[in-house]
Amino acid sequence: METINAQNDARAALQQVHIWARIGAAFVWIYHGLVPKLLFGHVDEIRLLQAGGIDFATAKSVLPIIGVAEILIGVLLLLTWSRSWPLALSAIAMIFALLGVAFTSPAYLVAAFNPVSLNLATFTLSAIGFYALHKHTNHKTYPKASP
Repeated sequence: METINAQNDARAALQQVHIWARIGAAFVWIYHGLVPKLLFGHVDEIRLLQAGGIDFATAKSVLPIIGVAEILIGVLLLLTWSRSWPLALSAIAMIFALLGVAFTSPAYLVAAFNPVSLNLATFTLSAIGFYALHKHTNHKTYPKASP
């Protein structure tokens, strides 16, 4: 009976890990799409686009579109609760975004608030959520033991 309880406890713990990792990753996507891109059009966001070869006017026009796309990824993470592919998409996007900054604007990699810590943290949350979802959904379920 203790084995069954331990397995049920492990499944419940994995489910909690999945929930918090997924909410954390979604928050990062929604916040970074909304605040620096849509609400404030932060100059660093525009500079990053310019470093990628986009002129100022186009960067200013494209920034809100990128913000909406990031918000949609965050919302997707919340609406597709039992699906793992949005977590994989989030993780992969963070790696590509980090590589993009590394190649076009390497000076941002050593800034006080930088894409290394942000992107790797979001990658990690997404990967943990992915792992926990797969483990808790593939974990054998046992009925609760009667006292």
